[in-house]
Amino acid sequence: MTVPLLLLAVGAVGAGWIGIPSGMTFHAADLNWLHHWLEPVVRPLSGAGHHGLTLGVEWALILGSVAVAVAGILVARRLWGRRGVGADDAFAAKLPRVQRTLSNKYWVDELYDRTVVRGTWGLAHGLHRFDARIIDGLLVNGSRHLTVAVALVSGFFDKYVVDGLVNLVGWLSQTGSRALRRAQTGLVQQYALVLAAGVVALVGLYFVLR
Repeated sequence: MTVPLLLLAVGAVGAGWIGIPSGMTFHAADLNWLHHWLEPVVRPLSGAGHHGLTLGVEWALILGSVAVAVAGILVARRLWGRRGVGADDAFAAKLPRVQRTLSNKYWVDELYDRTVVRGTWGLAHGLHRFDARIIDGLLVNGSRHLTVAVALVSGFFDKYVVDGLVNLVGWLSQTGSRALRRAQTGLVQQYALVLAAGVVALVGLYFVLR
């Protein structure tokens, strides 16, 4: 890990020289190349284009960053020194809670798992149940069952009520026509006999009601 850390350190030191704020150099040339490179992108977002920090605030931020880095170097040298990885046991014995926190990476993975991962799984499971029970179950399958039930009722009503009435009218007409057809023989003497029987029946009914 030594060589990658040295490369990162060189990059960190070198990157600072391409973003020196104006006013912090001892000559008139503006060496803040990073600012000019990002200016076309940052200016439309910020409106004014400049952040407006004073030179004293920028010096305070730089010195504070350097102080934090130096403090980290001194603490690491004090705790580990030349012992390297062998000092991990001593560090864990002196500061077990800090060692546990660092070993668990501040529990970021556990927090991510309980919030994002489990939350995503829970949301996906809830959406799956909603799709299966509401969309597919109630709306799609419910509409299908309702359509089939309405079709069955409509078919039953059409077959036994509408067609039944039509067939009943046809049957009555056919049966009545057969009965009346037997009475229409075309014989005049039979018609006269029926007429005479009707007159006798009316006269008899007249005397009975009188």
